[in-house]
Amino acid sequence: MPITIFASLVPLAGKEDIVEAELRAILPLSRAEAGCLQYDLYRDLKAVPAFHLIEIYADQAALEAHAQSAHFLAMRDKLTPLLAQPLSVTLLGEMDVVKQ
Repeated sequence: MPITIFASLVPLAGKEDIVEAELRAILPLSRAEAGCLQYDLYRDLKAVPAFHLIEIYADQAALEAHAQSAHFLAMRDKLTPLLAQPLSVTLLGEMDVVKQ
């Protein structure tokens, strides 16, 4: 069963551009992973600057491979001190999803 991740990152004031650049840099690497079905970046439109990732993996093994990938670990280590709050990650299982 596919696993969907909803991850939210709130950068420190003045660090938005650095966080965005790091997130954009990881997009093609993550999308190229075996088992990665979707990896999309969003910007929050509210006043508080935040970025959100919607990721879909084929299964738990694909998610675990992503979480242990060199590019993910490097991005996480670089971004952690640039965030106003800890990275928020929600794991979702499909219930009633329309795929286009």
